[in-house]
Amino acid sequence: MMKEINGYHMLTELTTANSGFGQWAFVERNGVELFLKRFLRPVYPTDPALYDVVEFRNQRAYCDFFVQRKQQLYAELRGCRQIYIVPVLDFFRAGGKFYVITAAVKAVPVTEEELFSLPFAEKLRLLTTLCSAVAELHGHRIIHADLKPSNILFERDREGRLSPRIIDYDSSFLEGSYVAPREIEGDPVYLAPETFRAMEGQSVSLNGKIDVFALGVIFHQLLFGTLPAFFKGEDEYAFESAAAGRELVFPADADELSKKLIRGMLEKDPAKRRDLKKVASLLEKMEKQRLKKEKRGLKQEKKQDKGENHDGRQ
Repeated sequence: MMKEINGYHMLTELTTANSGFGQWAFVERNGVELFLKRFLRPVYPTDPALYDVVEFRNQRAYCDFFVQRKQQLYAELRGCRQIYIVPVLDFFRAGGKFYVITAAVKAVPVTEEELFSLPFAEKLRLLTTLCSAVAELHGHRIIHADLKPSNILFERDREGRLSPRIIDYDSSFLEGSYVAPREIEGDPVYLAPETFRAMEGQSVSLNGKIDVFALGVIFHQLLFGTLPAFFKGEDEYAFESAAAGRELVFPADADELSKKLIRGMLEKDPAKRRDLKKVASLLEKMEKQRLKKEKRGLKQEKKQDKGENHDGRQ
């Protein structure tokens, strides 16, 4: 096992497990455990003999562009103050490979089934937290571009409740910056319609609405326990069904506010898709509705208790 990279002592072997286009390991520096990721591409050309002159120059120029773009992105990330956003602490090159260091998340294993089984109040708290965290990213012009359950880890807070941590900014970019079609990545399950069009080489402006679409799919999973279903779109991804104008099909017991929330987040037209302020407003309404139901339930229980006491029954 490699013992050290740029002053970071290796605690585990590099692995590609659940990593996409990179390798990762846990490392340590000054007694602090950290997370290291090595980019598999681009590769910085260190030996001119392995390239022709033009290829060598072009590859170095692309790597310089890669470094500049990552440095700008990570500088904005450092401005994010929410604990739900895992910070990038270092970015460097060793040999021909580029590396990024982030804080290590002491994640607890949580399945999607366990998340769906949480009390509704806890679900709303998690949805609100995720909405706020992504809004913080967008406030710094950061488009995550790869939001999905595997990029949301969970820790326990002091009250023992689940607390999300958003990770993996490999696919992220700053709003307004150019992203070549071959550089656009993302899980097709959570892809927005316009992201797919951009991947196909169409001239499309990508903004924070692609994260809203991904969150819409994640919110559906958390609220209803399944991926979004569309009328006559069973074999399609959500972005395909949305692009085709198919109608969302909700579980029979879905409440109107939840349906309104998801419909707006999975709107095919990004201009019509809800922004995160409107998402947060709807979540607030859902919480108020929940509290009203809870209050009515408590009043009903008190009435029943009074009736039982009046009749002399226990």
